[in-house]
Amino acid sequence: MTGSVEQKTSGQFHQVSSDFQPESDESRRDRALFFATALSIFCAKVIRSFISHCHPNDTSQPDVSEVVQGHAIKELVCVTLLLALYEQQERESDWLKLFFKECWGRTDQLFNEPKSEDVISTVTSLEGDDLCQITSMTLCHKLGLGSTVEDASIYISQLLANSMRFRSELLIFSLGAPLEELDEYIASAS
Repeated sequence: MTGSVEQKTSGQFHQVSSDFQPESDESRRDRALFFATALSIFCAKVIRSFISHCHPNDTSQPDVSEVVQGHAIKELVCVTLLLALYEQQERESDWLKLFFKECWGRTDQLFNEPKSEDVISTVTSLEGDDLCQITSMTLCHKLGLGSTVEDASIYISQLLANSMRFRSELLIFSLGAPLEELDEYIASAS
């Protein structure tokens, strides 16, 4: 099911360490913008795939407004960031929490609504499978997928669970690659 959304990985999960801490506030902000933007591109593909998956034989896709799709993408980005943080052993370190806080702030610049703080506050008590399942049900409702909700919930929940390696590699890349490479990645992914 997840094959419809490209997730290039080496197949390994990666943990960040303090060696990946950005050397300056400016570097942290730039790298957070990259990570938030790259995840936004990925999540936009997920939402489009999600809608197509729910209506595979319907040549006239459901009329989901750009505003509603934007809200769904933003919500998925925020939750994906939360998953990426939860998956890291360093998640309690001040530098990594600050990096992710910056990422959520950058999503507020990329998308007006909903506010990242509002999204995160509703799901911070959840982890792992519960977070994936609740997010998938919320997105189904938000996108008005009606009778396809059960299948759609399973689809997005599995996609979130199966993209763990992708998130970890993208996080390592965003924290460790030269800034020029980050720019090239965004240019080629858009």
